[in-house]
Amino acid sequence: MTATEARYCLTCGYDLRGLPENRCPECGRQFDPVDGRTFAVTQAPNRFVRVLRRHPGWWMHAGAISLVAAALLASLVPGGWCLFLCYCLLGWPVWAAIGVGRLIGCALVRLRDHHPRRLPGSAWGWLVAPVCCIMSVGLLASDTPSRQFFRINRPFLDSFVRSTAAIPPGSRLPDRWLGCYPAERIETMTGGVRFLVRGAGFLDSYGFAYCFQACPNGDSNDHYYPLTGNWYLWREDF
Repeated sequence: MTATEARYCLTCGYDLRGLPENRCPECGRQFDPVDGRTFAVTQAPNRFVRVLRRHPGWWMHAGAISLVAAALLASLVPGGWCLFLCYCLLGWPVWAAIGVGRLIGCALVRLRDHHPRRLPGSAWGWLVAPVCCIMSVGLLASDTPSRQFFRINRPFLDSFVRSTAAIPPGSRLPDRWLGCYPAERIETMTGGVRFLVRGAGFLDSYGFAYCFQACPNGDSNDHYYPLTGNWYLWREDF
């Protein structure tokens, strides 16, 4: 390639012809004059095209990681914490659309630059969002986080159950934190106690019940599922 042939920096679009060294003086990106994959042959692009040429940046990664964190928080309680669950359900389609659009735009720019076989930057940058998406789906689909979270908080819950043993059935207790659970609708019942976790569930409400002897007999809106020992998952239909 001669010094007069067009070549532009992939990052900032600087004209690389006639430089004393194979490095862009504008952004510092290195290039190889004989490797057409390290520079562009079209005129300097505008800012939008320069963005498309780069691999996803920190803000894309931060958004994907925040969605994983939201999925983890949502999966800590039965039924999912509604706030974080909604963030995941709304955020991932938007993030997926942005990511796919970014990838298509990058591919079109590379085709225009006659380098369609290689994406700019590290390929790992393009894998962050898909990996985060898979992790989020796995967290939301698995009950392992909620079971482990229950196990961590069980000493606080058992202590609370012992403190309510002498309270008459049918009593309503003030809302409070039980371990890391914001408990509401705390009610004593024959042979036990139950409470809902504030914000858990999307339409139905979820919480826990403890029964000293047998599984509680709820009405048609109450459903109980064994957890461990005398503890049950309580789901109240919408």
